[in-house]
Amino acid sequence: MDYSVSQATQLTNVALRMPPSSHHTGLATPEGGSGTYMGDLEFSGGLIGINMNNQQYSIKDCSFTGVSTAVLITHGFDMVFQGFKSTDYEVGINATAGGVGIIGSVTLIDSAAESVQVVIETKSQITRNTTTGDDSIVIDNLETRNLDSTVVAGGKTILIGSVPKTWVYGNAYLAGGPISGVHNAGVTYQTSRSPDLVTDEKDFTMSPPTYQEYSVDQVVNVKSVKDFPAYGDGQTDDTHNVNAILARNAGCAITFFPAGTYLVSDTVIIPPGSRIVGEAFLAISTVGSKFSDADSPHVMVQVGSPGDSGVGQISDMLFTVADILPGYILVQVNMAGTSPGDVGFWNSHFRVGGAAGSAVQTKCQNGIPCKAAFLLLHLTATSSAYIEDMWGWTSDHDLDGDSNQFISTGRGLLVESKLGTWLIGTAFEHHTLYQYSFVSAANVFVSMQQSETTYWQGIGGPAQAPAPWTPSSSYSDPTFSHCNADDPNCRMACYQRIVSGSNMYIYGSGFWIFLNNVGDCKGVNGSCQDNANEIVGKPTGLL
Repeated sequence: MDYSVSQATQLTNVALRMPPSSHHTGLATPEGGSGTYMGDLEFSGGLIGINMNNQQYSIKDCSFTGVSTAVLITHGFDMVFQGFKSTDYEVGINATAGGVGIIGSVTLIDSAAESVQVVIETKSQITRNTTTGDDSIVIDNLETRNLDSTVVAGGKTILIGSVPKTWVYGNAYLAGGPISGVHNAGVTYQTSRSPDLVTDEKDFTMSPPTYQEYSVDQVVNVKSVKDFPAYGDGQTDDTHNVNAILARNAGCAITFFPAGTYLVSDTVIIPPGSRIVGEAFLAISTVGSKFSDADSPHVMVQVGSPGDSGVGQISDMLFTVADILPGYILVQVNMAGTSPGDVGFWNSHFRVGGAAGSAVQTKCQNGIPCKAAFLLLHLTATSSAYIEDMWGWTSDHDLDGDSNQFISTGRGLLVESKLGTWLIGTAFEHHTLYQYSFVSAANVFVSMQQSETTYWQGIGGPAQAPAPWTPSSSYSDPTFSHCNADDPNCRMACYQRIVSGSNMYIYGSGFWIFLNNVGDCKGVNGSCQDNANEIVGKPTGLL
C-alpha cells in the first residue's frame, strides 16, 4: 500500500499479509506528507512492515509477526509508536537512515517484543553539544522476551531487556537544570502515571467504534427522517431538525449524516447516549448573527451540559464555518463518560476557510486578517474526552490562487478538563493566539501533536499577535505582554501554552514554522519565531 498522505486521513482496522521471508513491503510513504494517525493494523511476513517517510505520525496498536523489519524510518521528525506487539523479527524500528535533520525523535510506549534481535536501532549521539534533538529515543513501558538487544546506537548495544519506567536517549530538560538541557546517553527515570488515564497499567486506547453490534434498522439517516428531515444542501437551515433527530436517537440509535453541508444558525445539542457517524464530503457549518460577537462567543456543537455523564461518540465528521463569525466556537465538550472512551472523537476534523466559494474566502480579500472564528474546540473543566485522529486547520493563506487572503481563527484547542483527556494523533495549525492551550488541566495524555504557526505572522506581516483579537480573560488567552510593542517575531502564536495544572504526559511534539509573512524567515540568523512554548505557573507532574 502506498499511503503518502497528510492530515485528515485515517487508516485503521486493516491486515497487511505478505509471503513469509519475501521482499515485500506492507505499507510505504515514498512521496512523504504531513501525516497524523494510523492504527489498529496487522502486519505479517515480508521484509518491511512500514517504510515511513513523513514529517510526523502517531501509530497505535499495531502487531507485527514474522516481518524482517517492522518499521523502517527513512525520514521523520516526530514519530510516536504506541501499543506495538511484535514477535519473530530482526529489527523492530530501524532509525539509522541519513544524516543531520533526517530523523528526529522516536517514542515507543506500552509495547511488547518477543523473539527479536533488536527493538530499536539508531545512529549514535556522541555528546550533548553534537545533538539538537536528532535521533532521540524515549521508551516508556516496554516488555521484552527472548531478545538480543533493546537499543543499538551506532552499532553498539546500549540497552538490554525490558523498560518498566521511562528511558531517555537524547536531551533532557529537568526542573532546575540548565536551559540547554542535559544529554542522556541512556538514562532511566522513575516516572509515574495518573490512574485516571490508564487501564491495565497502560495508557488507555480504543479502536474507532464500528457499531457492528447494531442492526441496520438502528441506524438513522438524517436525510430520511419522516416529518423533520435534515437537508444538508448548504442552503436550508437544519438546526431544528438536527436537534430533534439527535434528541430522539439518544440511547437507542446511531445517527448517520450522509454527504452534504448541514447549515445551522444556532447551537446543536448532542445529548448523552449519542452515537454519530458521518460520510465523506460532509460538513456541519454555521451562519447567523448569534455567532458574530467576539465578546460573547456562541457554540455551534455542544456535547452535553456541565455535569452530564454518558456516551457521546462522534466519528468521521467535519466542522467548518460559512461566514465571517468572530464569536463562533465550533465545538464545546461539557460531558464526561462513565468509562474512558464513552465521550470521544475519531477521524473528525475542523476547517476554517479552504473551501472554494465560501464567504470566508470571498470576504477576506483586503490583505487584513479577518476574524473568521473565535475557537475551534473547547474541552471544559467538567468534560472527559478521548480524541483520536483530529486536524484543526485554518486555511489562513491562499495557495491555489492569487488572492490577497489572510484568515484568522483566534484559538485552536483549549483544554480545561480535569477528568481525563486523551489526544492521540492530533494537529492544530495556523491559529492566531495559540494552537494548543492547557489551562489548569489535569490528567492529560498526548500521543503526537503537530502544529504550525500562522503563515502571515512575523516580520513584514499584516498584524502582530494578539491582533486582530483582543485577549479574553474568560478564556485565559495569552496577552503577549512579554513582547515589545513592535516585535513581530515575538508576537506570533504560541504552539503550546501550559497554565498550571497537573498530571500531563506529552509524548512527541512537532511544532513547525516555515515562513514570515508567507515568505522567507526574516529573524536573527534566519530564524522564524522567537518563542514556541509558554509555561505559566507551576504545573506538577508535567512529563
